[in-house]
Amino acid sequence: RYALIAIGSIATGLLDPLANWATVASLSPRQDHFPTDWPWFDLAPLAEPVAYLLGAYTTYYLITGALFYWLVDRLMLRRASPASWIGRHPLLTLFIAVYVLSFPLNMWLQVEWMKAGVLLYTQFPGPILDFGGHKLPLLIQFYDPFVYAAVALLCVPDEQGESRVLVQVASKLPFGSVASSGRQAVAAAVVLVATFMVPIGSFCLMRLSGIDYPVIYQSNPWPETKVYDPFDYLERAGKQVAGGR
Repeated sequence: RYALIAIGSIATGLLDPLANWATVASLSPRQDHFPTDWPWFDLAPLAEPVAYLLGAYTTYYLITGALFYWLVDRLMLRRASPASWIGRHPLLTLFIAVYVLSFPLNMWLQVEWMKAGVLLYTQFPGPILDFGGHKLPLLIQFYDPFVYAAVALLCVPDEQGESRVLVQVASKLPFGSVASSGRQAVAAAVVLVATFMVPIGSFCLMRLSGIDYPVIYQSNPWPETKVYDPFDYLERAGKQVAGGR
């Protein structure tokens, strides 16, 4: 079932330019990336790394979601009485538990990526957390845990050891009702794309709503680039925005 989830998750890489636009996440142009003038990929504030379409999304979200499934399953689900609330709502319990427990890990990873020069957030509304000069928008923390929790649900096996959720979704897909491996892979792609669109869509609505996006950019780690400045806030504040891409 993990292989089928991994195959299906490849489709989520195509959503990354939109995700970066929605969250104003500028990824380092020093990584191997697609040409910045290619349609769709030019949505990314600075550049869209090639690795995101070659397994990075698959590895990151699948491994993290599967590890949290394993943890919650052994510490909570298997120990719960069938008559308890957890025993009667195992999938809901799993989703909530993974969502909550993954917050500290997600925050730590985001900060480490900023320290490593992988990404920065140019501006964002809401509270901003400061980790030694690295500015992390609090609202960003609600994105990845939602995906981890959804992946964890896909890891739950049925009596045959297949993904319970994927079998059910695959049986409801058009053109047949047999939950074959191919149909389960398609089901994984459908479920994961829909999952990603929940936080992405939410952040897109925030950007399109016209609410203020205060500047949180401190210094440009990539002086050879033109820093993403969609609202002209940085230029008006005297920040360096000129350069090439």
